[in-house]
Amino acid sequence: MAEEPHEKVTDPLAKRAETSRKVRKIVLITLGAMVLLIGGAVLYGYFYIQSAVSPVDASSEEVVEVEIPIGSTATGIGEILEDEAYTKCNNLSILRPISELHRFSSWQL
Repeated sequence: MAEEPHEKVTDPLAKRAETSRKVRKIVLITLGAMVLLIGGAVLYGYFYIQSAVSPVDASSEEVVEVEIPIGSTATGIGEILEDEAYTKCNNLSILRPISELHRFSSWQL
């Protein structure tokens, strides 16, 4: 007499093993999804910041002088550069964290 595959498992150890397999599968799927979401968010952030701080025309050899008033903030400098169309950054709030990261915020302008 062969066991039928659709019979209910009555052995407590077999039930525990089956439950453990299900739990492991759920945990692995959840962790995999979280890793993919976090990785995607990090990549999106990286490329967003790279595009925001990159020059408008990277192949241009033209030297441009921009006058920055004394005491200008990072946001003020960003606005000047954006008005003169020297940067693609349309979200000026990104300039403050970048300037602090590179320790430009302690510079006296």
